[in-house]
Amino acid sequence: MEKSLFAISQDLIQIWSELEENGGELTPEIEERLQLTQIELSVKAGNYVSFIKKLENEAEFLKETYQAKIQSEIKKREALAERLRDALLQAVQRFGDIQTDRLFKVTTRKSEAVEIIDESLVPNEFKTFKPVISKTDIKKAIKSGIKVEGAELRENINLMIK
Repeated sequence: MEKSLFAISQDLIQIWSELEENGGELTPEIEERLQLTQIELSVKAGNYVSFIKKLENEAEFLKETYQAKIQSEIKKREALAERLRDALLQAVQRFGDIQTDRLFKVTTRKSEAVEIIDESLVPNEFKTFKPVISKTDIKKAIKSGIKVEGAELRENINLMIK
């Protein structure tokens, strides 16, 4: 039975502990076990990388293949719902409120909405601006020794598969 990555890691830790107990002396038995365990680790890591690559490639394929189709289907359904909503609105406007056989009541209500005709002509007092935080500029500032309140540079360890 093939060992798990965890089991192989535990074996390596055990071998390193034995090496420490031996004062660092590498006996032929320990050396052989170390080589075999390192080979197991290499094979297991290779299997992991192959499976990771397979999953990533499948995910990318699915995105490329189905994302456009899904967006198209979403738009079709939204457009159909809007057409049906408009037809139902016309029926209610023509015939009045409708009580359905499924416990729904279809009515209308008035509402108001502001329509912006030309955004450039709207006075600034009616505009809101969202501040955009530039993480690139903050990173440069922190690296140059400037303390930026509310931000810190965090070091991450990322898995690299080449």
